[in-house]
Amino acid sequence: MHPATVGSPIFGILWKNQYGAKEKWYAKPLVYTPPGQSQLVFLASSMNIIRTVDAVNGTLLNSRTVQPPFLQSDIGCTDIPDFIGIIGTPILDPTTNTVYFFSKGYRGGAAFGGVSNGAKLLFFLNTADNISGIYKFFAVDVLTLQDKLGFPVLIDGSFADNDNSR
Repeated sequence: MHPATVGSPIFGILWKNQYGAKEKWYAKPLVYTPPGQSQLVFLASSMNIIRTVDAVNGTLLNSRTVQPPFLQSDIGCTDIPDFIGIIGTPILDPTTNTVYFFSKGYRGGAAFGGVSNGAKLLFFLNTADNISGIYKFFAVDVLTLQDKLGFPVLIDGSFADNDNSR
């Protein structure tokens, strides 16, 4: 953008939304105009929540939690605070209206309970091995946020290239 545009009165914040206090966005938002529809913004958070919002006014169009996120405290790594869910920026295929992304959760599943308004977050794991993190590869329809046929795909089951014990 030209510096004159950025410094002009026509450049500024259109809208601002507030979500959970511990919800973070490491994945960049994707701005997309589906054929014959209004422009939207696709958001993916570290809490594994995906959303679409109206690009003009910020109105929530759709929202979904793809799986309970991995708790940072289960590995003690402080690079990413609180939750390690969707961290990488998704990819959008405009020919199929499909958004692709990776999400971290737990092997054996987990159930989410509690409130996500920043006051308190509670997680209950239904597995004895609560630090078994897994990644799933998702493909969702950008308009409905529903999984595409054959997804999600578990990214698991192969030995690490550099350590066969992992």
